Amino acid sequence: MRSSFAQKRELDSHETIHRVEPYQCDLCPKVFAVFSALKRHKLVHTGERPFPCAHCGKRFTTENNLKVHQSVHTKEKKFKCKTCGKTYGFQSNLIRHQAVHVKE
Repeated sequence: MRSSFAQKRELDSHETIHRVEPYQCDLCPKVFAVFSALKRHKLVHTGERPFPCAHCGKRFTTENNLKVHQSVHTKEKKFKCKTCGKTYGFQSNLIRHQAVHVKE
């Protein structure tokens, strides 16, 4: 059976299931199926934080961590309690809050 992929990244992702030799970190024994995961992991060893916050200058290892942090500055509260409607900027705070309703 032969597969076809519309985008190169889909092919790259698919090829990882056929890879015999995973990507190994040259600084520790960790191995990764995807090169981008190895690249991100190496930041642990270098201490590099290439994603700076434009508001406060704090730096992050991943763009996703930066995006999560930025809600501190924007006051965006996108996590809403389904029971009482209270909103939170971080999912962890919503989860902690929801324990209040369990006790009711």
